[in-house]
Amino acid sequence: MNNDVLQVAETIISCFRQRSSNESFLVAISGIDGAGKGYVTSHIAQELRDQGLRTEVIHVDGWLNLPSVRFHEDRSAEHFYRNAIRFEEMFEQLILPLKRQRSIQVEANFAEETASTYRRHEYRFENVDVILLEGIYLLTGTSAALRLDVVGRLHV
Repeated sequence: MNNDVLQVAETIISCFRQRSSNESFLVAISGIDGAGKGYVTSHIAQELRDQGLRTEVIHVDGWLNLPSVRFHEDRSAEHFYRNAIRFEEMFEQLILPLKRQRSIQVEANFAEETASTYRRHEYRFENVDVILLEGIYLLTGTSAALRLDVVGRLHV
């Protein structure tokens, strides 16, 4: 895996250096539950940091809807797919402002997988070069995929 991480990091660095914008560079790492997204993302983040890029990881899991919204008896798989994560809220409150301004301090609703209520969570990032967005469903059926600079799917 080490060579794969290096190759991904080199691709991100090359694309980052070729960009014409001063915005943070947004990279998505997506895959199914249990595929190792978090593990791989942490290694990519460390390699980017070692190369001098200020890199932050944002996990999609904190943007889950509450179980009462995520789950429904009718067409349960389709319902979950469409309602599991608050993508639009995440992009409007955190991702796009951070991408544009490179820094952000914002509080947002955060949900653990089994939570019945949200808790407040503060996100605070300064002068970010690369945002690594890690989670499921990042590249399917949402406008999120249209906002990304680099996309990676984790296959196991």
